[in-house]
Amino acid sequence: MAVAAGLLAVLHSRRSLRATEPANRPRRAGVWREIRLALTPQLALLCIAAMLGYLSLNGVGFLVALSLAAAHALGPAESGVLLSAFGLTNMVTAGPAGAAVDRLGSTLVSAAGVLLAAVVLVLLPFVPGTLAVGALLLLE
Repeated sequence: MAVAAGLLAVLHSRRSLRATEPANRPRRAGVWREIRLALTPQLALLCIAAMLGYLSLNGVGFLVALSLAAAHALGPAESGVLLSAFGLTNMVTAGPAGAAVDRLGSTLVSAAGVLLAAVVLVLLPFVPGTLAVGALLLLE
């Protein structure tokens, strides 16, 4: 998907360059040179961090569903209801978290969120009942 998006961006930029350049003006060095200049080690680290974050967000829900099904003998419907706590928590906390980022900065708020999520995920296997699991998931 990323390769296709990159190719579409290159094709679009070439078309837009041709449309905006006068016919008598010499062509620029090329889009590939600009792309190579943008591909820095910092961008690679950012892409790796984004990929790991995406995988962890999606993987946590999957692993929590498996864990709940095994530990509390829940069926798919009950696991799904408990996992909806992730989405509910995101909807409820998105606004206040954005305001906190504006006030305190993204680094502090992100670190607090990661710490809270880590604590919740560590405590999750030790919670005795399904209602307590739902309450704990609402904290995340």
